Amino acid sequence: MMRTLLLFLFSCGLAFGEDVRDLVNAWKLKYNEALELSRSGRTLAALDAAMAAAELAPTPDKPQAQALVATLAAELGDYDLAFATIDPLLGHPAVGWQTWWNLAISARDGGYPERGVRYAQAALVGMPKPEEGHSLILSMAVSARQLDVALEAEKKLGK
Repeated sequence: MMRTLLLFLFSCGLAFGEDVRDLVNAWKLKYNEALELSRSGRTLAALDAAMAAAELAPTPDKPQAQALVATLAAELGDYDLAFATIDPLLGHPAVGWQTWWNLAISARDGGYPERGVRYAQAALVGMPKPEEGHSLILSMAVSARQLDVALEAEKKLGK
């Protein structure tokens, strides 16, 4: 029975191999489309493509697509979508410091300094100039009235 099942699955893999590869690459196509649309200033269309990429992306690539969704949503001022998409990824190594930095700035500009502090703290990981991150954390922490965080950032800046 098991051998028959394995033979069947193997034959399906051979018969549908090209389709499976197309599905695996579909998320990359949508992701690249989202990047191109964003570069051309079509942010809403880029968000739609990024959301499709996030739906299609296999598990190891999903954070990259979700980070793009969050970034584009924040650009459009849809902070609920941006935060709901990115918050589960806090501390995930697949999300680069630049994404956290941009989202920290967006959160600050959108009136969410508490989230800005968290995202700026996440940006410190891998950041080439951490003093810039500490400076951003300091200003955001003061706005968010997180004085303990502000004092810690101030210490790290040597002030």
